[in-house]
Amino acid sequence: MWDTLPSPMNDLPHSPRTRPSICLLLAASFLVCAASCGGAESVEVSGALGSMTTRRIVDEVLARPDSLVQIAGSPIIGVLTPPGDYHVDAGDLPALLMAPPCEVKFEIPATLGDAEGGFWLRLAAGVDAEVFDALDAKGDLGQAEFCFEVKRDGELLISVGIEAKQGQKPRMRGWRRPRAEVIGGDRGRLACSPGDVFTLRTWQRSGPAADLDEMPEGWRVGFGELRVERDVEVPRAVASAAEPNVILIVQDTLRYDRTSLGGFELPTTPALERLAARGVTFDEAYSGASWTWPSTASILTGRTPEVHGVTGRDSCYLASGNETLAEALQERGYTTGAFTRNPLIVSEKNFDQGFETFDDSHQFENTETVIPKVMEWLDKRRDTRFFLYLHLVDSHGPLTPLASEVERLGYPPVGVPDDGTRITELRGKLLHGAGYNKNLERIVYVNPDELKEFSQLYSSCVASGDTYLAQIMDWVQESGLEGETIIAFTSDHGEEWLDHGQLDHAHSLYSELVHIPLVLAGPGIPEGQRIAGPISNRRLAGTLAHIGQADLGEAVGSLGIEGYDQDGRPDGPVYFSTRYGLWGAARDQPIFGIRIGDEVLHYCPTGYSVGTAKRDAPEGGQWRYFDLSEDPLELNDLAYGPKGRPERALELRDILLESLLQRAEDAGLISGGLKIEAGAATMEMLGRVGYLGD
Repeated sequence: MWDTLPSPMNDLPHSPRTRPSICLLLAASFLVCAASCGGAESVEVSGALGSMTTRRIVDEVLARPDSLVQIAGSPIIGVLTPPGDYHVDAGDLPALLMAPPCEVKFEIPATLGDAEGGFWLRLAAGVDAEVFDALDAKGDLGQAEFCFEVKRDGELLISVGIEAKQGQKPRMRGWRRPRAEVIGGDRGRLACSPGDVFTLRTWQRSGPAADLDEMPEGWRVGFGELRVERDVEVPRAVASAAEPNVILIVQDTLRYDRTSLGGFELPTTPALERLAARGVTFDEAYSGASWTWPSTASILTGRTPEVHGVTGRDSCYLASGNETLAEALQERGYTTGAFTRNPLIVSEKNFDQGFETFDDSHQFENTETVIPKVMEWLDKRRDTRFFLYLHLVDSHGPLTPLASEVERLGYPPVGVPDDGTRITELRGKLLHGAGYNKNLERIVYVNPDELKEFSQLYSSCVASGDTYLAQIMDWVQESGLEGETIIAFTSDHGEEWLDHGQLDHAHSLYSELVHIPLVLAGPGIPEGQRIAGPISNRRLAGTLAHIGQADLGEAVGSLGIEGYDQDGRPDGPVYFSTRYGLWGAARDQPIFGIRIGDEVLHYCPTGYSVGTAKRDAPEGGQWRYFDLSEDPLELNDLAYGPKGRPERALELRDILLESLLQRAEDAGLISGGLKIEAGAATMEMLGRVGYLGD
């Protein structure tokens, strides 16, 4: 006997960010950001400014699997991808997979206490796209209905069914969330208190059983998100020279030596030079990784990838144990907003922590598509103390520069717009060894004229991004806020143009991929100062927190800006990494980097030479060692041989290993063991934008 099911959970009110389509309405509650609760210190408040509701994730149910009590079935933690449109629906979500019939219960931790402010359990019910595909293949025999039930302390709150049948519209197959009308509901969330016990149940009302040869774990259905949030009202504050506004601009895929500030032959970045004249430039700044996910998480948290946990396709979720810069500033009364047009930096991966406004996209879009919304956001918040994070992708492929910047740099007009296909094709072939002959000698594989065209396109795109920095700077000046606004500019990584035989990024740790711009200007910042010596741009988060009278902790540190940072400028090792490196002929290898002074070491724990079988790989891996004082292009490896410095290289490797051990210990304190893999929708997106390599 099957239970009677009320209306589906996805009956949500219209959101100003959505169009009136059911698929978008499904996503509306997911797009509400998670933010910090109020800090203990008081903030200067203008009564007319009102307050904001901050939402902070205080518990990740999926991060404590030992607390799940299995009543029936075999629940597992994974990812679900309902077959909605990833551009507008939530797509992949971390989930508790509960192949029906299954029943699980868990308790809201009593350790959360009874502090003032509401607690909410956020969850969504879903059926994976694989299930719909398998049922569709059965024709008329493939109709099925899967049922989901939620109880709180034994009280039934929700019972809902998701049908799968031939000809069904995709919008009927997406995530289902609690309606606002549900008892204690709040658009995708259920009210809860510490000590409450929730019971989740799935069962199959009709249809065939799962083919265990195709799906050995049964039908992939379950509950996504499963996190506890707390709401607190925080008064908005006003800016001053002592506690200024903060604008953080991250221009994606920007190598330092393609900026005119960094010595490029053409004036690609006049606005950045203008910003540098007003502030501090770190001439040897490094990103935390050579691709977007881990490096951006480092910029926003101040932690290395190995600590914050966002390192690759199998760990792409920014765990709520990380305190972000946005959370720290919001506690101080900052109105927080983010605009990102890189499809990796999205709310689904929890990058919206601490942002009241989080405007993301599931495809690359140049800044011209979003800059009007950014300027509107700034105009409406000029009377409040604000933190703006703007992630530009103009210098990331596909390379579509502004015509005005192509002309200004003196390049020939662009013909057919680049769609990224050709560069992605060449990148894949080079990763498979196309740049070498059978004797492992470097050959000219990419046509020099074609490479020149790509390089000019890239420089024009660098310049295109700079125009938006200029627009932001002009707005600050024209609004009379220059004396109470800090502007920070950096990048998440660089780009290779055959410097070491490859194209694109993520595949190595050479300077063209990790040496990036870092400039900071505004009240209290020294003017026209250029700082030599290696430093990680992850330290920027700590400094910007200090500027807002907040603190991300000693482990995060800072840039050592006099007047804001109490700690001195760090002079120790700088670390960087990638999980998708090319080492010899092997792809997707972990590579870890360290720079001390002018010395650089790249270490691949699984590395082995071309022509060597993987089974014969050296036990301790392999490494490269460079002395930048005599070899700034990193072309002369000194790691081995009588003319090298193998003993010093080994010393650096040991320092790196000790650091990795410490970071592994720190990671357990941050992520709580939460490791979320990319689901089908994210993998499709990664392949579409060239991040899978094959």
